[in-house]
Amino acid sequence: MQFAIIRDSVSRMRAKPNTISGFFASIIDIFAIYVILCFSFYFRFYAGLIDVTKGIPDFQTYSYTFILIAILFYGIFVFAGQYQKGFRFTPEYSWLLSKNIFYGFLLLTSFAFFYRDFDFSRLTVTISFVFVFVFLNLFSFIKAIFLQAIAPSSFKRNNILIVGTGDRAIEIYKSLKATNQSLNLSVIGPSSIHLPSEINYLGALKSFKTISQEHLINEVIIALEGKEGKKAIEIVEECEQKGIFFSVTPDLFEIVTNKVEIGAIHGVPVVSIGSSHKSTGIQYTLKILMDRILSGVSLIALSPLFFIIYVMIKIEDGGPAFYSQERVGLNGETFNMYKFRSMRTDAEDKSGPTWAVKGDTRWTKAGTFLRKTSIDELPQLWNVLIGQMSLVGARPERPFFVNKFKEQIPGYMVRHRMPVGITGWAQCNGLRGQSSIEDRTTYDLHYVENWSFALDIKILFQTIFKLVFIQSGY
Repeated sequence: MQFAIIRDSVSRMRAKPNTISGFFASIIDIFAIYVILCFSFYFRFYAGLIDVTKGIPDFQTYSYTFILIAILFYGIFVFAGQYQKGFRFTPEYSWLLSKNIFYGFLLLTSFAFFYRDFDFSRLTVTISFVFVFVFLNLFSFIKAIFLQAIAPSSFKRNNILIVGTGDRAIEIYKSLKATNQSLNLSVIGPSSIHLPSEINYLGALKSFKTISQEHLINEVIIALEGKEGKKAIEIVEECEQKGIFFSVTPDLFEIVTNKVEIGAIHGVPVVSIGSSHKSTGIQYTLKILMDRILSGVSLIALSPLFFIIYVMIKIEDGGPAFYSQERVGLNGETFNMYKFRSMRTDAEDKSGPTWAVKGDTRWTKAGTFLRKTSIDELPQLWNVLIGQMSLVGARPERPFFVNKFKEQIPGYMVRHRMPVGITGWAQCNGLRGQSSIEDRTTYDLHYVENWSFALDIKILFQTIFKLVFIQSGY
């Protein structure tokens, strides 16, 4: 995909797809990959950190191969749509980049197996893979910062247009406004006397093309309901032509019914709606093995940190360092979930069960730090190790809230078909704290209905990415 840095109607720099000059913003990755591969060669044979027992091979031969590999990787990136949505370094961008790097080296390894005229050092290949994985992500991060400096409007998504005037669209509008006051939000769709006065209504659906141009819209959220949903295709096509980032909001019923299975019970034909994940199969086995191995290793590796936090909490108020709370897990069964205590010991004596909010006065000083960094969740690794939780899954709620939500939200209990987790698809998409429970349930149901071992890996990757680059816990 080719991109350009062009001037828009208000004389600001903006990146657009399918133009010539922006081609250089993506093709520079070829040079970056070549340099990284050359550096891996130097590290292997000249850094003095690894013994060279069979002599140093000819660099020129490797150099020519590195050029071909760099071009091959660029081709994979383009084919996989790496540059389709621009150069913003997001968890999704980094995940796709890392996945494409893996596919590239998998392809190279397969090729090397059949082509044996030139014998590459296996250790060099391994080092090259690690270096490309780490440094190309770092290069993409730096490139994004540079492009943001010279083309700031390419990275702004302040002008958001919500398509729809139903309850769902209004809920999205209010939620976004509450989350970030700096967003310039507006709505188009069928006119309605029920629209709240604070909603910035711009006009009917037929005016989408004109409105998106006049108001410099750079992100569209399609939340049409009922018969109006058919018009979403036209809006999607218009967004694709203009290079506008867009997303579509599903409702809970669409997610729950996105998989229909035909079967029989005692010879009677039936249609099963939704997937029924069983604790069998290679993918589920891999999930369990990953949970046990990573949680066990992490508990051992993090034991010094656990001791430090234990001392911090004890010094502050002398109360218990750990806190257990009853939660609802797989198939609705309850268990005690463990956390580092971040609130006063009498936090809910008078109020009863309540959610924590940003800046909660019940937090201790140590607890404020633990919440902000999400370190308070680490003791749940023990829950994972003993099989009560998974590393990835819908976040477990207390029985008080589960009994409340299952009466209010259709399909809420579907989220308990899979093990609950320390992190989940909803959290990767920024839904934490006091975000809408309906929104979180939508993401949880999407995870349950579309679960795969690869999706778990993606969620873990994005969680680590956000912990490193974005601290949003509370």
